[in-house]
Amino acid sequence: MGGAYSELLCVCVSGHSLEDATKYGWEVPEGVDHKWKTMVSNIQDHIGSLNWGYRTALQDKNVKYMNSLASFVDDHTITVEEMHTCTACPGALGPA
Repeated sequence: MGGAYSELLCVCVSGHSLEDATKYGWEVPEGVDHKWKTMVSNIQDHIGSLNWGYRTALQDKNVKYMNSLASFVDDHTITVEEMHTCTACPGALGPA
């Protein structure tokens, strides 16, 4: 998970919002529990659904989607490097 949107969601749904809520009249009970893994999973699911919607909208307009890393060469040119996914690579992060 990365990017400004996911970071904003983490801040918005974190315990700091509960602390601020009391300043605006909300009565928040003591001992409210927070499950970090649940939050991260739900945020990733939300961002995944947004990305799927964007990708579908592009396909509907016949835009070729490339899961690649692009860099600007000049004002009118980009270079594209294909991204490769490896689910069982030695040393890869995460579950294989």
